[in-house]
Amino acid sequence: MGILPCMTKNWKKRLKETIENNPNLTMKGVSLAAGLSETVVRDILVRDRSPQVENFLSIAKAADVDPSWLLFGDEAKFRNIDIIGKVLEDEKCEMFGWPQEGSWPDTPWQGGDVVTFKMTSAEPVAVLVQTNNLEPSYYRGDIIVASMLRQGHIEHAIGKECVVSTGDAVYIKFVFKYGHTDKYTLRSRRSLEPDIEGVDLDWAAPVNWIKRNG
Repeated sequence: MGILPCMTKNWKKRLKETIENNPNLTMKGVSLAAGLSETVVRDILVRDRSPQVENFLSIAKAADVDPSWLLFGDEAKFRNIDIIGKVLEDEKCEMFGWPQEGSWPDTPWQGGDVVTFKMTSAEPVAVLVQTNNLEPSYYRGDIIVASMLRQGHIEHAIGKECVVSTGDAVYIKFVFKYGHTDKYTLRSRRSLEPDIEGVDLDWAAPVNWIKRNG
């Protein structure tokens, strides 16, 4: 495909910020997902090199961002995202104004605050942390924004920390496959918290951004 011409350094700043603000992303993880060595990606980011087009697109895909936004920035639009629930001590989310706990709202959400976030794709969901038990990853008052993945796309959430719905409850947990079945294991950040095993998931939304309190 050739080399991308006239690329500014701003895209590199946007990529670095994306990785730093997403607890599910690391430089090594993005490099591996892009099919590149970590050295190659680091060289692209710290030196005045323009990457091959295919490498740039692979990096954008691996970081789960829109290539147009990564390249130009102003192509992405700010969106007001409803804060639909709050995370409590057991990592369970108490939902606001949903017709049924755990369901995806088909009717307009009623009342509450919003958070403004630049997101170019996916279906966003946001929850407010109302516990101190998740420190130092999340602090009370933080707002967690995640991208909705519908049934059939949950495989893309494997190994990632997500806001997830089992149909009966909503949690913020890491998602793993449950053996060789079509069910899942939900795992806490806290080592002493037991896994929730063999559950069905209605949806999973990998965490992409944290709005820190203060």
